[in-house]
This record gives sequence, structure tokens and C-alpha cells, in this order.
Amino acid sequence: MKAINDEIASVRIHQNCKIINDNAFYRCMNLEDVTFDSGSNHTSIKMHAFYYCASLSSITLPSTLSFMGTEAFYYCVSLETIKYNGSKDNWNSIYFEYRGPNNDTSWHYNTPAEVVRCSNGNIDL
Repeated sequence: MKAINDEIASVRIHQNCKIINDNAFYRCMNLEDVTFDSGSNHTSIKMHAFYYCASLSSITLPSTLSFMGTEAFYYCVSLETIKYNGSKDNWNSIYFEYRGPNNDTSWHYNTPAEVVRCSNGNIDL
């Protein structure tokens, strides 16, 4: 079965884009590169925004991020590196849409990433 978005390999998120909506890049199987413009005002990555982007191996998230939707990066099976341009305290202030019984979040399920690399250290996933 051919995915709707299987020809997208690279995406540039404009600095004035504040929200990546639900399912925006759902099943973009060949998406390898997501770049947020410097000076980004991006605040939200909604539910399933990058769901099953199997070729995405790394991403750097802007420090302005304040909301992460359920399963935003679910099944990104190559996503090994997640960088965040803010501090650990900033990361911990992000609102995660779903929290499980152990206060775990579901935004990164089925990814190989083990940490978020913040500007002042790592946070275990």
C-alpha cells in the first residue's frame, strides 16, 4: 500500500509556524529531515504529527515548544537522536497530552531514542 505522503523527504518549519497539527506528516515513510527555522516561535506538536515517519533518525526541537501531543513521534523506528534547544527545566515544563499510570508519556513510543539532549544535559526517556 502506498502511503499518501511517501514522497516527502525533507521539511522546513517556518519560524512563524506555531503548530504542527494532528497527522500533519502521518506515515511520511521517507521523511529524513525536519528543520525548524532559527528564531522559531513553534509551540505545539499535536497528536500523531510525525506518526510512523520511519526514516526520521534525528530531530532538534525549538526551545519555544510548550505542548507535545499523544504519540506525536509514535513508531518513528529510526529516531535515535532527539535534541531540544532549551534547558532541562524548560523541557520539564512542556505539557504532554497523555500521561500513563506511571506518569510516563506516549509521545515517543516505539522509537529507539533513550534521552532528550537538552542545552544543559540529558533527560532519560
